[in-house]
Amino acid sequence: MCRSPKSDSRSPDMVLLMYDLIRRIELKERSLEAEVAGIVSRIASARYIAGYAAFGVTSRVSIRVSQ
Repeated sequence: MCRSPKSDSRSPDMVLLMYDLIRRIELKERSLEAEVAGIVSRIASARYIAGYAAFGVTSRVSIRVSQ
């Protein structure tokens, strides 16, 4: 049973729908990556501040010392 190439070809509408679906998935993945990066950044920032607080140093004191 040999298929003709014409039966395997996709309609232009189907191709556009596929591209749109792929684009939406990529945008959702990027959005999720950005959200995760923001969470990681906030956690890292909180740890950095907590590290200074553990030694009794605040950002205000460190700025005064550096001036």
